[in-house]
Amino acid sequence: MTKPKISIVIPTYNRADLIAESLESILGQTFDSWECIIIDDNSNDNTIEIVTPFLKDKRFKFTTKPLGYAKGANASRNYGLELSQGKYIYWLDSDDIIHPLTFELCINEFSWNIIDFCRFQRTVFFDNFDVKCFDNYNIDENVFFIDKSHIEKIINNELPINTCSVIWKKKSLGFEKFSNELLYAEEWEYYSRLVSNGLKGININKVLIYARKHSCSQTHEFNCNNYIRVEAKKEAALLIVKNLAAKKMLTYSLKRYFICLSIGFKEYNLFEQIISTIQISSVEKIKWQIFYTILPLRLSLYKIKKAIKM
Repeated sequence: MTKPKISIVIPTYNRADLIAESLESILGQTFDSWECIIIDDNSNDNTIEIVTPFLKDKRFKFTTKPLGYAKGANASRNYGLELSQGKYIYWLDSDDIIHPLTFELCINEFSWNIIDFCRFQRTVFFDNFDVKCFDNYNIDENVFFIDKSHIEKIINNELPINTCSVIWKKKSLGFEKFSNELLYAEEWEYYSRLVSNGLKGININKVLIYARKHSCSQTHEFNCNNYIRVEAKKEAALLIVKNLAAKKMLTYSLKRYFICLSIGFKEYNLFEQIISTIQISSVEKIKWQIFYTILPLRLSLYKIKKAIKM
């Protein structure tokens, strides 16, 4: 097998009921110079039985994460990165599905030698996937470049970069890896860190990844106030704040964003930890304390005014 252009890394744990669809979507790619590295986190279901037929295609590789690596998807992604041979790296979740043209379109964009990554649009689906979604092929011509000037939009989710919605040039990642400690919001922290390092990308306004939503997803658990996921989101926020503060990229509006975010993490003391992390004067600390204290009242008044207008 010649050296592949794209390395797809799939972390998986007990996804025997879903992973086959993800692997089939890889087989359906119009661009065929790829390897797919499946990193199993010691599943106790029949994942290996489901994956085995795919291994007849030598582009698929299956390995169990060795002892000594941290538990979780992030450590699996990092391990897969170490094993990868491709020029480009793509992290795909074991329950998501990619459009047949995903790799072809992104490789074409990488002809711009100045870019480090290619981002595309993501949509979600519930229950069973309808392949008719692939028929809706209309690319918005509003393709644009992304760099660290977009960092605020990336962080506040005006321009979200999800785990599976971007392909990276491997050498551009350097020594940066996912945080093994984060069990939620890892791409929010990692990808904003990469862009803040100065990496540049291009955006394709085309849905090329279909993310499955179900009751076992991390997002569902976070929305249900699962302690582990909420705690991870708080830690991710702190890591982002520390990173931006160190690079002198923590603008007033970003400080305001994270202070507002901390309202939802009162029992986790996120506000106090943010204030102790950023280097600001005593006067500025008092101003942010006042802002934080009266913010819930302002939000309540806003909701009342909005309800009256309706």
